[in-house]
Amino acid sequence: MPRKATGTIVWANDHWRARIRLADGTRPWVDLPRGLSEAQARKKAQELTTRARTLGATRDNKGGDLAAATESVREWSVRWIVERERRGIRSVRNDQSRLDTHILPVFGNQPIRAVVRADVEGFVERLDRKVQGETLSWKTALNIWTLLCAMFRDASASKSRALRVRDDNPCANVSPPDRGGKKSKVYLFPSEFLRLMECEGVSVQWRRLVAVAIYLYARAGELQALHWEDLDLDHGVVQIHRAFDRDRDVEKETKGEEARRFNIEPALLPLLREMRAQVKGSKVFPEFPQENELAEELRRYLKIAGVSRGELYASDRTRKNMTFHDLRATGITWMAVRGDAPIKIQRCAGHKSFATTDGYIREAVVVSDGFGSPFPPLPRSLYADGRGAGGAEEEAAPANGPRNGPPEMANGPEPQRFRAVTLVRGGGLEPPRCYSLAPQASASANSAILAAGRGVCPVSPSPVNKFFHDAARPSRGRCL
Repeated sequence: MPRKATGTIVWANDHWRARIRLADGTRPWVDLPRGLSEAQARKKAQELTTRARTLGATRDNKGGDLAAATESVREWSVRWIVERERRGIRSVRNDQSRLDTHILPVFGNQPIRAVVRADVEGFVERLDRKVQGETLSWKTALNIWTLLCAMFRDASASKSRALRVRDDNPCANVSPPDRGGKKSKVYLFPSEFLRLMECEGVSVQWRRLVAVAIYLYARAGELQALHWEDLDLDHGVVQIHRAFDRDRDVEKETKGEEARRFNIEPALLPLLREMRAQVKGSKVFPEFPQENELAEELRRYLKIAGVSRGELYASDRTRKNMTFHDLRATGITWMAVRGDAPIKIQRCAGHKSFATTDGYIREAVVVSDGFGSPFPPLPRSLYADGRGAGGAEEEAAPANGPRNGPPEMANGPEPQRFRAVTLVRGGGLEPPRCYSLAPQASASANSAILAAGRGVCPVSPSPVNKFFHDAARPSRGRCL
């Protein structure tokens, strides 16, 4: 009967070292993780000794660090995540979540060196079954697979020698999970954008945020980290070189770690100058909505503005609903519809691969007829004094495309008017429906529409975030 594993430990400046017995009777020293108490270190030494005997580890076959011969996937993953944090990898929070939810329940208790290709192939089959059973999306399955491959790649060939515990990568040459169908792109047509911009049931701050997001083709984090020093309003140039990391609450480099500089859309420049005169501080948006509120609030305000196209709110195997990130996609699509040079689109959007840009160009080719005029002048209501870029006599908006709005008119469409906003159970707001006056109808017909009732109805501010509504100047609309 082998001698009971008790574990011998010594203190080495800032951590414990354990002397463990291998299957061949040798007793090498192993460095234990920092932060262990003496009792925890003794228990860890016993565990390592027991596992080494079970695996039959010897000095000749242990490969690199002896701790690796007995270390479990769960234990090794803790060191791996710490190293990824040290390297500044931004996906660490999502990596840890995928590890805890999908990978460690399967591999966690296995020794990191004992995982073989058959184990990995079984894991891929498990992911495919979840996708087929619709308990997991195929994109999530691919993200999990990518993380597993990165983990075992670092276990065999990491730059950090302390993480190299294997001589091979069990994920090599294993087929990944099956890919599913690609969901269609979603974006706003110019007429839908103008409907939102003209809707006084939506706060000026939110409408400005949407306009800047589309006209600068920027991500939410890039808008949150946008400073006035990044905007050269005299020469009409913007430099986007940083983004806000909501996980660590700090500013960081942009996705792809490459800055991009390009001309600001002419229609946006007057609004930016107006905002610069009003906004105090260095940031363009000193107050910013919470990340988990952006998509839901955008869809809510689109409904309030009467943008009812079902595609914007559908979520199924082939379609995705509108999110805040799709405002960036809207701006890029508009550039492609306008006929901008492909290299210009790629540079302004910050795409590393032209294949990504090509997807927007292909979409533009098939929807350009009746699309409307991209990047229209912004309506007067976005300015503090009600004056647009052209002064007091400027009309509200240019013509909309025939596909998504009334035909072109010399003086632009009539302003939107709303039914009264009513409270519903739970304290929320029932989105009002917007009705445009018919431009082709006679004056008497339009008078009859307005005769249904007039009045001023304040739209209560959303309790979600004070950013969404002006506190000093509540939005008011004419109610029918």
